Amino acid sequence: MVHADAHSLQRSVRFVAEPTLEYVTAKTAENAIDSFIRRVLQDVGSDCDSLDEEYRDLCAERADPAVSRWRRLEALLGFDPDAAPEPLVSEYESMTKRFGTDGIEEAALAQQGDHSTSALQDILRAARNSRVTLRTPPTIAEIKLDHSPLHPPWRLAVGAARELRRLLRVPAGPIRNPRLSEVLNINVNRLATQSTSPRSIPYGLRLRNASGNVNRLALRSRWSHSRRFELCRSLGDIIWSGNDALGPLSSAKSGRQKFQRAFAQEFLCPFDDLRAYIPNEDPADDDIHAAARHFHVSERLIQTTFVNHNVINRETFEQMVEAA
Repeated sequence: MVHADAHSLQRSVRFVAEPTLEYVTAKTAENAIDSFIRRVLQDVGSDCDSLDEEYRDLCAERADPAVSRWRRLEALLGFDPDAAPEPLVSEYESMTKRFGTDGIEEAALAQQGDHSTSALQDILRAARNSRVTLRTPPTIAEIKLDHSPLHPPWRLAVGAARELRRLLRVPAGPIRNPRLSEVLNINVNRLATQSTSPRSIPYGLRLRNASGNVNRLALRSRWSHSRRFELCRSLGDIIWSGNDALGPLSSAKSGRQKFQRAFAQEFLCPFDDLRAYIPNEDPADDDIHAAARHFHVSERLIQTTFVNHNVINRETFEQMVEAA
């Protein structure tokens, strides 16, 4: 349902109902666009020679694995076709051989532009020099994900977080640092607020060692609740990727990053437990503050959890952010 002013089309349109979203694969969307273009070319014929030529060029590029790969990296790095510096894309292609396609693509998306690879090299150094290590819990192998467009990343993440808590016999409620250190097989002191700030890096990183069961982590925060969140994001990334060698932890909008964030959110602060702690339908600022302290997470995590479950509407959340 939409409200609009019939006398002034220049005014903004306000949506007053949430749209119903349907997820499809990228291939399905691509096929639909191809079908549309072919229909246009069929209907207009010679009146659209330039479109026909461009479409033929596009099909030729798709058919060439090397060119197709190059175009994909250009797009992930934020460049138009043929606009990305050749050394930049070549270096990413070379790093793909060492770290795998998926992790490198996440890194390209995490830090776009001319300085993308230099940023990644800095983060790799930070990870290799890090004293924060994460050992993969054996029970993770029992969690299987259905990477289907019918299952959005956040929904998969909630299910995976609940299943891992069940497998690890984590009771309802908050996970205190001693228990979380056992889950992660990490020194409990690494979860506490650090006396010095970590090296400044544009995004975090999980770097798996050669044996496959130990990961070194480049974390961005010195604060306890943020470090706990980053560590649990790393755990979620292992589940999503099957323990890829490279696991960027960024603010990008990819399915992998959405899964990480939603997994850490549900693992540290299960929604059902949060609602048991704050049962009222209109949580006040004091409620959110108290819940953040109780679950040892940020107030923003509590707010976004309520937004995602329609307890707080998005407009109210945006007002909270502006007032902060």
